[in-house]
Amino acid sequence: MWDSDNYLFMALAVIFAAVAVIINSNCGSENQKRHPSVKYIYHALIVSNALIVIYCSVVSSRKESFLKHRNQELWENIYSVIMQQHDIQKIPAQGTPKSKGDAIVNINRIDLIDRHNNQQKMLQKKESLTISNPVMGGYVDRMQLFDGNINIADAKVYLIVHPIGISAYWVQPKAIVDNSGEWQTHAYIGRPGNIDKGKSFEIMAISLPKDNLTEGQILYNWPEAKLKSAILDVVRK
Repeated sequence: MWDSDNYLFMALAVIFAAVAVIINSNCGSENQKRHPSVKYIYHALIVSNALIVIYCSVVSSRKESFLKHRNQELWENIYSVIMQQHDIQKIPAQGTPKSKGDAIVNINRIDLIDRHNNQQKMLQKKESLTISNPVMGGYVDRMQLFDGNINIADAKVYLIVHPIGISAYWVQPKAIVDNSGEWQTHAYIGRPGNIDKGKSFEIMAISLPKDNLTEGQILYNWPEAKLKSAILDVVRK
């Protein structure tokens, strides 16, 4: 691994070599005998040139070894710190990363596991209200049983029925909620007989409404509430 200093020394070595060649070609043996200092300068340039080449080679080798060792230590330290901040039991032992790529792979695995665990914790803590049955797009009777789940203790659940194309929202009988959060209630879907057969309805379960609700109450929009399920589309049989 060469840097600017190495190139500078090598350039100096080339200059010394060129000067030595010029001196040797322009000064014969007779001139060197009359001027022994020229001979000494020539040999000094040759020796200096050799020393510069040796120095550059040694320094380059040592720098490359030092940088390689430093990078290895750097990635080992990064990996060590990350592993100390996480539950090691979650991850199979991979050993000390041998390269930057290995360390990045291990870091990415830790990140994916953490994100999955955080999502699971959020789902467990997040207040939610769902409708389990019937399913989206299903066919329902005029008197239909609905059930679902809520993860708030002692919460009241109300079902709201909205006939598509009509600006009215009917409040259904309050659901029965057990200790596990499972709820169920019957809802009236459309009018008696076959007059609403094939028509579509939207269903929503709500809890902790802003205003008090009573069975049979007619609203003109979905009521405001702290918890709302996703809207369920059903078709009257």
